[in-house]
Amino acid sequence: MSEKLLSICVAAYNSEQYIEKMLGSVLNASSIDDIEIVVVNDGSSDNTAGIIKRYVNMYPDIIVGINQDNKGSGGAWNNAFKNATGKYIKTIDSDDMVNTENLDLYVARLRSIDSDMIINPHYTEYTYKKKSILTNNLGIAEGEYNIAAFLPYEDISMHDVTYRNSPDILGQLEFMEHVSYGDMEYLTIPIKNIKSIYYVDIPVYIYKIGIEGQSISPLISIKKNDQRIAIANKIINYRNINRHSNDAYKWVNNQVVRMLKCVVLDYCNSGSYAYKNDIKKYDLLIKDMDQDLYKIMNEDKIIRLLRITDYNYYYCIILAKKIKNAIF
Repeated sequence: MSEKLLSICVAAYNSEQYIEKMLGSVLNASSIDDIEIVVVNDGSSDNTAGIIKRYVNMYPDIIVGINQDNKGSGGAWNNAFKNATGKYIKTIDSDDMVNTENLDLYVARLRSIDSDMIINPHYTEYTYKKKSILTNNLGIAEGEYNIAAFLPYEDISMHDVTYRNSPDILGQLEFMEHVSYGDMEYLTIPIKNIKSIYYVDIPVYIYKIGIEGQSISPLISIKKNDQRIAIANKIINYRNINRHSNDAYKWVNNQVVRMLKCVVLDYCNSGSYAYKNDIKKYDLLIKDMDQDLYKIMNEDKIIRLLRITDYNYYYCIILAKKIKNAIF
């Protein structure tokens, strides 16, 4: 296999309905000779392994297929990253895809970039609405920046980030196995090693919302709150024992706070009056875990009102949503 510019790493579990469309969106790029696809079958029980094998046989110079026992997306990404050989590395979920034409433009831009990290917008596709919107178009000029320039943009996601594939950047990134929300590890663990970030105004990733079983749905996310806490604890401990610049420290805090606030919003979007005590317990757990994060979260109006009212404001939120749904 010739040297590649970009390694696209894919964690696949029971993805027989989606993975061919995802692979096709990459393989149809005219820049495919510069791309390597490393796809890990994470112990699927459907025909995902068979589909991957067929594509490896069809594209042996492009696709690296790996089978492993089930370890969750984190374990699959660990395996993919260890086998990726491209100059740059990016992840794609097996039920998402890329904009093929924009991928070509992006690869062309990568040829002239030599930064540690690249940030670019993505598309969010709401499958149930059949609607796609541009997400995280930062409105800044293309070019190279430092971390401080991106601190105001707290919603930057895994879909927006590409890293230089170097031990100096990714050497300490080891995803937790059997845990969701590894995107937070991806966004935070390497950041202390980042010296340059290039912003490219080309949306590539198409993130699909509304697929059955996604961990993003509120009721599923609530069941995985312990996983979010585990991820947060890991990141905080890593932040505390490894020297970070002030800007890298702020970046880590912003990302962890964003994840923790999502838990509160999931409770508020559940449609159930039953979770008031759960929110209170969760919030006090954050306070015990890290005082700085607890204080930062208080800047959010909803969380501040919840705390001021001993979390009784939660009932107002649920009632307002029920009235809105009844009217509209």
